[in-house]
Amino acid sequence: MTDYREADFSRLRTVPIAQRPNKVDPSLLAQPPGRDQSFAAFWDSLPDILAARDLRYVAQQLARAAGHRGVVAMVGGHVIKVGLGPLLRELIRRGVLTHLALNGSAAIHDFELALYGGTSEDVAAGLADGTFGMAEETGRDMNAAIGAGATAGRGMGEALTDYLQRRRTLAAPEISVLLAAAERGIPVTVHVTVGADIIHQHPAAPGERGLDARGVPQGAHRGAQSARGETDGVYGVRLRHAAPLPAARERRRAPDPRRGAGRPAHRPPRDSDPAPVLGGDPPARCAPPVPVAGGAR
Repeated sequence: MTDYREADFSRLRTVPIAQRPNKVDPSLLAQPPGRDQSFAAFWDSLPDILAARDLRYVAQQLARAAGHRGVVAMVGGHVIKVGLGPLLRELIRRGVLTHLALNGSAAIHDFELALYGGTSEDVAAGLADGTFGMAEETGRDMNAAIGAGATAGRGMGEALTDYLQRRRTLAAPEISVLLAAAERGIPVTVHVTVGADIIHQHPAAPGERGLDARGVPQGAHRGAQSARGETDGVYGVRLRHAAPLPAARERRRAPDPRRGAGRPAHRPPRDSDPAPVLGGDPPARCAPPVPVAGGAR
């Protein structure tokens, strides 16, 4: 017989299922599109639950905002490296997106694809042998662009697009969102976590370049300024744009210069690190319009 006292389940209170609010009912489930193989049929066949519901909502809000409100796309690195850049380019070309805000990794992936024709290294292998984030050309060219932009008073997004436009030979300019924004003439800003991107450890990266007197990336303030001309407010769409996470995750993923210099790191990365518990990338959400000075909601 156990020495531990067992819980008395006879005291639990149950409720009739008819009184329980349900999040799912048959009307919300997916329906096979049948013989109609059009995209519209596929779209209509999706369930009205969770991510599919979010996707429909975002699409509806973008359609309503186009031509009437500013739409700021806040883009994280995964959006670019898994191949969605050409879709963003089309939204820019159609005038749906009026401002492109990238984090540091999104800018790196787009820059590498446009200039060199490839991106997204093997992180696990690179961490093991000390080569992760050590690409010579990426760090050299991006820091040169950022440094030249800082001297000219240009923000990081402007500096990178200027650099790409000046290069005589690009591997894949037709897929770059940076170039698409420049061609359309919409603001493009880059918002980095200082010291967290692979180009920050490169020898060509003096710490003061690309930062203003307060340590803020140049151009970051222009995101708010670009909304002032929108009289009906601005929609913000966050597309897998991860917030900086606590030290446990950064310790696991951050490049370690000691490995690049041939010295052992403080410890090997482990898949058991608590990154999933500490944070992650929530599904895309469409924020409500933000009123701006002199404008209506």
